Amino acid sequence: MSQFIYGKGCAYAKNPHITQLNNNALVVGPSGSGKTMSIVEPCLLSLNSTSAIVALSKRKLADTYSGYFKDKGYDFVEELDFSHPETSPVGYDSLRYVKTDAQLQQLAEAIVINNPSAHNDVFWDNNARDLLVAIMAYVRAVYPCPSMTHVIQTLENLRLIRETYTSLDDDMHVLASLDNHSYDAKWRAFHDLAYKTQTCVLTSLMSYVGTMFNADIMKMMSLPNQLDLHALGEKRGVVFLITKASSANMQKFVNIFYSQLFDILFDDAQARPDGALKVPVHVFCDDFAVGSRIKDFEQHISAFRAAGLSTTLLLQSESQLFSMYGPDNATTIINNCDTYVYMGGNDIRTCQSLSQRLNQPLDVLMNLAVGKVWVMRRGQKPKLTTRYPITHDPAWQALRHPEHSHDERLL
Repeated sequence: MSQFIYGKGCAYAKNPHITQLNNNALVVGPSGSGKTMSIVEPCLLSLNSTSAIVALSKRKLADTYSGYFKDKGYDFVEELDFSHPETSPVGYDSLRYVKTDAQLQQLAEAIVINNPSAHNDVFWDNNARDLLVAIMAYVRAVYPCPSMTHVIQTLENLRLIRETYTSLDDDMHVLASLDNHSYDAKWRAFHDLAYKTQTCVLTSLMSYVGTMFNADIMKMMSLPNQLDLHALGEKRGVVFLITKASSANMQKFVNIFYSQLFDILFDDAQARPDGALKVPVHVFCDDFAVGSRIKDFEQHISAFRAAGLSTTLLLQSESQLFSMYGPDNATTIINNCDTYVYMGGNDIRTCQSLSQRLNQPLDVLMNLAVGKVWVMRRGQKPKLTTRYPITHDPAWQALRHPEHSHDERLL
């Protein structure tokens, strides 16, 4: 039976119908504590009947495990390289996944909310979002294969010529012919703003878009081989996301990907009679609270189990989560993870929270020895154990040292 492995002696069945728990896990530990090697890698080695999205900061791991899953007979293994998007083996263009009015609105909101000024003034954000919705609707109406590149080009070519007239006025009448007239209404709302207000809204939107869609990202969006997110819930597949936590703007684009991924998989699950994906999907989110928020994540995670979705969230501290999502949403996220793994750290807020959760003195948590791990499962007593000794795992040895895979001294 495939299992989640969170520490020595802490292996748990992945089937939520057996465990009666969700498969969401929160893993908290500082950089270098072994979150990837001790949590992610053991879980990958036991993956059999589940698709996965795996965020990694080390390309070597993706290269190693790509071959592993191909050998296991997975239907597809892809690599989406956000750290070097211009040379990514597969592309990702968010507009290509938009099929409904709701998805169009969700994508526009995700782009706006993932920017540093997104919460300063609701008026500007709402108008920027509505203008983006109108432009994306226009692009989808006039291009046979619409893409975000077309959206960006259209925005760059938009000129506010004079009061109540723009360079797109003669073209945007196409929106009025669409079945959903809200697109035309959004364009008209922008069109009827005062000239100076129009300028501010357009400037804000161009700033939002320009922050995420740089030249390298646009090259990735134009690649002929595009990632198929729908396939994850239909066939066994693994997608490795190569990320770089030091790039805040890149993290924003990654979070757009996550946001759209969850929306699409939820829609695919709801389209099935049982409301669940044909193939369960698990998402490993490295550096989850770095960069920017994933739109509506606190709502998504509450419904993951029913849809056949689950996630492992890797954090350095609870403080990161509270800072990014706010106290109420952060608490919701934590409460929807039936497994919590603590791997040490110096964050006082995290240790205060765990002191109550574990009924342990604060100094015990603050001084947790390197290599020690607390594993908490809902409905079970917490376990204090050590990191999973993955270097002693025969599957790991065979993968990393295939020349010795039959050497009994290593087994």
